[in-house]
Amino acid sequence: MSNLRRIEAVLIALAAAATLSAAGADFTGHWQIDQSKSKPGPERTVSVEIEQQGDTVTFVRQYQDHDGKSVTARFKCAVGGSSCDFDDSGHKAKVSLWYNGPELVILKTDGDKHDSTVEWHMKLGDDGKTLNINREIIMPSEEKESLVFNKAESVASR
Repeated sequence: MSNLRRIEAVLIALAAAATLSAAGADFTGHWQIDQSKSKPGPERTVSVEIEQQGDTVTFVRQYQDHDGKSVTARFKCAVGGSSCDFDDSGHKAKVSLWYNGPELVILKTDGDKHDSTVEWHMKLGDDGKTLNINREIIMPSEEKESLVFNKAESVASR
């Protein structure tokens, strides 16, 4: 086997291992924002509820909008599948999900005329009790926020 073939085989194995390690991550939980570790943007995320069943992710985000109004955004979508409907309190868009190594990536697109394209990168902490989200508004601005969530013991507040 030539050196080029060996390198190619190693790269394929590493890519497969990265995909499997991310696919094995379970983001399921009720996640509360840790204000002391987060750098939010103008929308103040309060909590994220994630339920993973196989490749399907149900995602509910509670946040306060620019005016301080409580808003709920939600979707249910398969990782690596086609785009799915996204509902942000009646505001409609599309989302797509995929794994990038240990991260679950969510891309929101196709909203109304002046809507933002937003990319989320979600990664579990080593202990599985923290969820780190980097959320970037790609268009029309380039706002970025870095959010840290702690896994809540109960979901009594729902």
